[in-house]
Amino acid sequence: MDELLRELIGDISGVDEILWILLQGQSSEWLSEACKSILRQKDPYFRRWPENHHKRLLELLDELSRFRIIRNAVVHGVWYDYDPFDGEGCLPRPWGELRDHHHIYFCTRSRYRKIDEVREMSVGDVHLLADKIEGVQSMLIAEFRAMVKQSSPDALQPFRRWGSRTC
Repeated sequence: MDELLRELIGDISGVDEILWILLQGQSSEWLSEACKSILRQKDPYFRRWPENHHKRLLELLDELSRFRIIRNAVVHGVWYDYDPFDGEGCLPRPWGELRDHHHIYFCTRSRYRKIDEVREMSVGDVHLLADKIEGVQSMLIAEFRAMVKQSSPDALQPFRRWGSRTC
């Protein structure tokens, strides 16, 4: 997700590879917000790309952000086989009750400001999260490719290293 966002920032801004040095280590949230800001600044009057493409790209970035919150809990969390807070403030599984028959774990953020947030999570939930992030990434790639194709039919296709992903 972060790699894609860094590449999108470079493509929207038109800045060359040196930009990667500045983007390394930035959080997913920062990268996503930077994409939105740069898009609005680079094409505020929709002269480069039509408004409907702007809108769709921003929607996809917002959707990616919603998944980022769950991803952060998974990646940066501490996992327990039991509820460390006895049900107090426990967030339910992100997709509701799935019939996946996976064991339920309890994941709490390892960062101090989020230490009291506990989320139910199963291995199936993590797999589904990965699939959902991959799906949004594919749509984001397809949308930006369509934007570039419409504004510059002869331009090189963006995201070449991402292969021929389409939705």
